[in-house]
Amino acid sequence: MAGTEKYRVGTLAKDLGLKNKDVIDVLSAHGVTVKSHATTLEEAEVSLIFEHFTQKNIYSYVKQQRRK
Repeated sequence: MAGTEKYRVGTLAKDLGLKNKDVIDVLSAHGVTVKSHATTLEEAEVSLIFEHFTQKNIYSYVKQQRRK
C-alpha cells in the first residue's frame, strides 16, 4: 500500500458524513474486527465501506424516483 492514504474508522466516517457506529457495523457484518473509532483500516476495508454506502445511496435514489 505504498503511497496510499491510511484511514481510521472515525476519519472515514466523518469524511462520508456517517456515524462511527455505522461504519463499524458494516465492517463487523463482513467479519472485520474493529475495536474503536481509532482502528486503522486496510485499503480493502475502505473500499468495502465505499461500495456498501454507494450501493445504499443508489438504491435510495432509485426508490425516491419511483415515488415521483
